[in-house]
Amino acid sequence: MEKKQTFVLAFSSGLCTTSISQIIAVMDKLPETQHTHPVIRDLPESYSRSIGKIMVDFAYIEWRLRGILYLLTVGHDHALGRIAVGMPRVEDAISRIKQLLRTKNKSVVTNLTDLGKSLKACEIDRDLVGHGIWMKHAETGKICVQSTAGSWENAPQGGISRKEIPELFEVDDAWFAVKTASVATAITSVDQLVFEIDAALASS
Repeated sequence: MEKKQTFVLAFSSGLCTTSISQIIAVMDKLPETQHTHPVIRDLPESYSRSIGKIMVDFAYIEWRLRGILYLLTVGHDHALGRIAVGMPRVEDAISRIKQLLRTKNKSVVTNLTDLGKSLKACEIDRDLVGHGIWMKHAETGKICVQSTAGSWENAPQGGISRKEIPELFEVDDAWFAVKTASVATAITSVDQLVFEIDAALASS
């Protein structure tokens, strides 16, 4: 009963649209959720360094994508670009780039669909480490980050929203190494795309 009682108290605000009985039934089949784990603010220095690296590098990616959109719409006037383009999420930015290239009858070697998927995965990681709540697992003592976006991938009943039942992900230095490497690879791909678009526009 301890797990159920803790969970009910956590949702006593009445903001949860799924009934408490339904949530408890699902909880009995899911791993321990975050509600029994203490929130922490002080992370190992290596974790904080990696979080900063992911945030800074992904900001660079977003800046490069906006630059492409400026170039394809208003040219080199970045003031007009900031007004006209705004700050789209990466999926929207890639979609717009595809449309603008078609409109201009231009093409690039980069597979924009594949690039969009890899950038979206990096964006999800950035959002997780940048906006997630950090906790220490009450039993294992391992540091975890809480996700409230999307749905549980392996939920027994399928389609369980993480907004209703947040999910914890254990992290360590190896996990961060994979994530920072993915963003670094994405940067190389986006820089290559900028080169290709510059060449395509210069050929007209």
